[in-house]
Amino acid sequence: MGEFRYPQFCPFARATEILGQRWTILILRNVAFGPQRFSDLKMGLQGISTSVLASRLEELVERGLLRQRTLDPPAASVVYELGPAGVALTPAMMELARWGARFLDPPEPGDQIEASWARSAIALFKRWEPTPEVRLEIRITGEPEDLVVAVAGGPDGTTVENRGEPDADASLRLDPATLISALLGHFAVGNAIADGRIQLTGQAEAADLLPELFDLDRGRLGLPSTSSQAPSSQTSNSQAPEPQNV
Repeated sequence: MGEFRYPQFCPFARATEILGQRWTILILRNVAFGPQRFSDLKMGLQGISTSVLASRLEELVERGLLRQRTLDPPAASVVYELGPAGVALTPAMMELARWGARFLDPPEPGDQIEASWARSAIALFKRWEPTPEVRLEIRITGEPEDLVVAVAGGPDGTTVENRGEPDADASLRLDPATLISALLGHFAVGNAIADGRIQLTGQAEAADLLPELFDLDRGRLGLPSTSSQAPSSQTSNSQAPEPQNV
């Protein structure tokens, strides 16, 4: 590991030494989504150098946060996955993401955002208390294809499943940044439907309920909205072209 050490006998100090280096938390975030090859991590962490990535991976494997595994033929690729210490860290990482959402302002030009991050966000921030009884299908645009998630509200809270929902009250197709911004309350869902950021198939009133299914709204976080909320969509039959995989 790196030579830097806080001269303190304290678990916070040890955790900061390990996790406080640039890129470390983001490497762990990406591996938490599933096994990653070196090339996958390099592509998913725009701006990291090959040498820094190699160094961080070596350190994380040494500490037991990551481990290497060779996939079975014909792939036979070496991948990184969470090790025992990385699995133990996962709950803390989820809470760190919840805390970080307080400071998640609208994305700036050039910011990287991946469909898998958005899918993880809606699973992480689903509400556990009663939510409006509605069934939504969320299609998050990405490469090589859309990620499809079924979201439903009800008396037991919100459920999120990695599948389609043929009986959805509304199907929304949108990019990852638009999804997260809508959940944060940066704009009304109806406005994004009207200007084409969200493609809607089904009931507009059902789509308007999307933010009510999650605890990612800036108002619920006790933060002011970064933009004024205009009226929601008014009609129940507003539709956009049928979602298509990309």
